[in-house]
Amino acid sequence: SFIKTAVRVRPFSAREVHNHDNRCIRVQEQTVLLNNSQTGDTKEFAFDHCLWSVDGFTQGSLNEHVTNQYIRATNDEYADQRKVYETLGMNLLSCAFNGIHSCLLAYGVTGSGKTYTLFGDEQNPGLIRQTIEELLWTVKSTTSVRYEITLSMTCLYNERLTDLMSGTRDNSLRSARMLYLAYSWKD
Repeated sequence: SFIKTAVRVRPFSAREVHNHDNRCIRVQEQTVLLNNSQTGDTKEFAFDHCLWSVDGFTQGSLNEHVTNQYIRATNDEYADQRKVYETLGMNLLSCAFNGIHSCLLAYGVTGSGKTYTLFGDEQNPGLIRQTIEELLWTVKSTTSVRYEITLSMTCLYNERLTDLMSGTRDNSLRSARMLYLAYSWKD
């Protein structure tokens, strides 16, 4: 199948730590297990990729002037931003370079980690930045093929579609304006 599903399990938020919330989720290979602590029932959900980012990492600054901290995995199970790219972004690019239209869809409730996974921060670039950097590097280093790159980023929230590349925060847009980027390094 050309459609791949993935889930990334994030660490507790500050609020969840403060409330002493219990972890109700586990990952076993390509399956997410949700445990209801009140009933003891467990539900299973299968995905193509399950990325565990709850624990198994350390944080440290690469530079004392940088407020964001670099996150380094301390075990093989932890999915840092690079592992997310290697799992999802590389396949997305492979499809695109083989002529298959590619799309990345992030879905989840507010606070579930979509923005961090997609955009990251200065020390831990997200999936989009890493994918675009690799895309542009590959296109620039390939002289035998001319590429045209089309990129759009939209957000659907409360049944309103917003163009994330327009540079405005106007959420009243009825349709998104697509930004077309055409790159050609070949004369």
